[in-house]
Amino acid sequence: MRKIFFPFLSILLLGGAAEAQKITWSEDIACIVYTHCTRCHNNTNSIAAIPFTNYDEAWTHRLAIKYYVENKLMPPYQPGTENRHYIYEKNLSQKEIDLITAWVNQGAIKGDTTLAPPPPPILPLISKIASPDFSQRIPVYTIPNIMDFQYHCFVLPGTYNVDKKISQIEILPSNLSAIYNVFLYSDTSSIPITLDAADPGNGYENYSGIGSPTAKLLYGWVNGNPLYQTPPNISLTLEAKSHLVIRILFAEDAANKKDSTMVNLKFNNSTSSRTAAIASFLTHTNNLKNPPFIIPADSIITFYEQTTLTSDITLLGVSHWAHKLCTKMNCYAVTPANDTLPLLQIDDHEHLWSQGFYYFDKLIKIPAGTKLYGEAEYDNTGFNNNNPFSPPHNIMAGMTDTSEQMIFSFSYLPYLANDENILADTVIHQTHYLNCSPAHNTTGIQKYTGTEIDWKLFPNPSTGVLYSTTADDKKYMLKIFNALGEVLYSEESKTGMIIPLTDYPKGIYLVALIPMVPDNGDHALLKKIIKE
Repeated sequence: MRKIFFPFLSILLLGGAAEAQKITWSEDIACIVYTHCTRCHNNTNSIAAIPFTNYDEAWTHRLAIKYYVENKLMPPYQPGTENRHYIYEKNLSQKEIDLITAWVNQGAIKGDTTLAPPPPPILPLISKIASPDFSQRIPVYTIPNIMDFQYHCFVLPGTYNVDKKISQIEILPSNLSAIYNVFLYSDTSSIPITLDAADPGNGYENYSGIGSPTAKLLYGWVNGNPLYQTPPNISLTLEAKSHLVIRILFAEDAANKKDSTMVNLKFNNSTSSRTAAIASFLTHTNNLKNPPFIIPADSIITFYEQTTLTSDITLLGVSHWAHKLCTKMNCYAVTPANDTLPLLQIDDHEHLWSQGFYYFDKLIKIPAGTKLYGEAEYDNTGFNNNNPFSPPHNIMAGMTDTSEQMIFSFSYLPYLANDENILADTVIHQTHYLNCSPAHNTTGIQKYTGTEIDWKLFPNPSTGVLYSTTADDKKYMLKIFNALGEVLYSEESKTGMIIPLTDYPKGIYLVALIPMVPDNGDHALLKKIIKE
């Protein structure tokens, strides 16, 4: 999802009938927001569109907060965690979602400010590796003024003549307001050096990976990720004479900003440490069950991959790769005993928030004879707002942003007894800021009981006009907002309305229907529309 949080909506939002308990900012919501949101949503070196550093900011955007939290769009974390857990998960718990929803429905009450934790300080990223064995910072890079996403690669000097065992990885961007994610690769070929030399500037542009078929993804960073620590007595392999390359996804509005990202590594010199390998067991080139890998225009199609493992292995993590047409990805294993092991499920694929490898919180044994399965859905219609073509074109496999891929890579070891009992992380839910905790639970919170507005908005997506209909005679204001929070349209709603969209740029908008004389718990409604 792009940096679109609709930072506005100072809309009167009324709750339902009296609640059994009142949820307040001070006692409940500040703890959640300061823990999960403020690191990205602040006025200091931030990628997020709006700040959430105090009550007033959260109150102003309460309706948008509720919308994004209820729909699990924020915090941005792609894998589902119902059946599998990973290190550094960023999801809100269902309790936290319910508390935020109840807080907004009840009127977003401030409460006793003496009970609120102090706002967290917004500090620059600093290294947590005391004495890194490898530490390189890219030369200061000025992001070009092209007003679009930029995938830029930088080769880091420091090739080693022997294999190295990596036990810690730390990625430290200097300008958090300009960067969505950073991937760290190793590669034994000379391709990155050649690509870098062919580009007159600092580094080189490359949409898919780092442009080399032999590249291996080690780790991915998004804001909030701490340093990566391998499980006990296990290391990642940095092969002899390989190059380290970082690939940075710069934001679409980062033009003329500067960044100098740093990478720190700690090596494990123990002779007993085991080294993990990385391999793409499932790819569209080798394992496709329903070829050819072609996505026809105006179609939604699902592809399937399958392979069988011939030896016992231990899985540390899995990564995925697809481009703009992909909407869903799923990877799982079926053992010879017919046990299904979920590995990675992404129901809303979006490259912006990917963190590359998702390392499991507990290592997984995969016995010989197990079948690995990959599934991915691609939407090559005009309804897919990420489609690079309008009208849609036939899409083939390739490395550019107008092509597609379907790859699942795995970090693994030869299996040893009791590997499945090794914990990589014991913290399932992000530790709360200052160890705070919401004062209330969700028991006794009365759900919204007001009458829902019978409101229809169509067609969606729309190319020229939007029709709005309501089935009662109450008075409402209808407002349309763009991604910057600007009101593009405001008019008292009628039973039937025709709203021209001809002059609106292609993109996503929010439409709000707000009761002018609220009663009986009626509340504002919000719908997302797409203009093609």
